[in-house]
Amino acid sequence: MNLIGRQDWVLVAALGVALTIVLATPIRHLLTLARDVERSSGLALVPALIILIVVFAFHQLSKRQEAKARDAAAEAEAIQTQSRASEMERLVLFGQGLGRSLDVDAIRDIVQQHLPKPRTPG
Repeated sequence: MNLIGRQDWVLVAALGVALTIVLATPIRHLLTLARDVERSSGLALVPALIILIVVFAFHQLSKRQEAKARDAAAEAEAIQTQSRASEMERLVLFGQGLGRSLDVDAIRDIVQQHLPKPRTPG
């Protein structure tokens, strides 16, 4: 179940921009604090945070692509299973028809009804 549909991405982007504008001052204060900590401790917090954000974004993208591939494989398997079920149903009907046949003419009729017709090259 997706919480966000295809048409909702524009709204999500607008919300992100609006939140960035609204929270610009607190974000600026956090970045200033991070720079102060960097200067006092010698750690590179902001670049590390940016790297983590990029890696997380790629990880999420990879997970989404894997989920799409699993969905496509499941759909293909469902189609194949449905095809097999249809084939089995035709085979059962063929077997039932043969079981009810009492002579050679009845068997010939059943075979003609249930076997696929040869295709002519076209």
